[in-house]
Amino acid sequence: MNSADDSHPHELPPLNDKERAQMELCWYEGKMLPFINLLAGFVERHREEIFREAGGATESTALREAIKRLVFRRGSVAMASENRDQKAEMEKECWYRGQEGAHNRSDVKLKWADNYGREWRQWRVREYLFVIDRCEERLVAHLLVPAGSDDSAAGD
Repeated sequence: MNSADDSHPHELPPLNDKERAQMELCWYEGKMLPFINLLAGFVERHREEIFREAGGATESTALREAIKRLVFRRGSVAMASENRDQKAEMEKECWYRGQEGAHNRSDVKLKWADNYGREWRQWRVREYLFVIDRCEERLVAHLLVPAGSDDSAAGD
């Protein structure tokens, strides 16, 4: 993704150098691999809506941007998975605070949600947008060749 040339279908500001480096590191460490399948499922579930969002276009770039706009607007791709990940972050916070003597886990979790919940979700959307750019070809293929069709098995 070339941030100088990109149209931003979302309202999040572009990644700064530090954030981009962090995303790249997570990508190369494989930490974003689960997002690929989550996004593929999202694309399959929202196929019609994505095509409407793209104005009927079938070009890869138009479809990629339509996927990004829809992900941004919805703010979620796979709520159950995101809730598990967010809960895991809260559990880490409980451990950290427990080391400092804060043992009321419910209070720690509530404070985490108040202090970090929104930013966590925004970052997750940014991660999805990053992965959409990285996996454009695969995600667009999910749109153009529906799962279960005879052609979808031929490429795998």
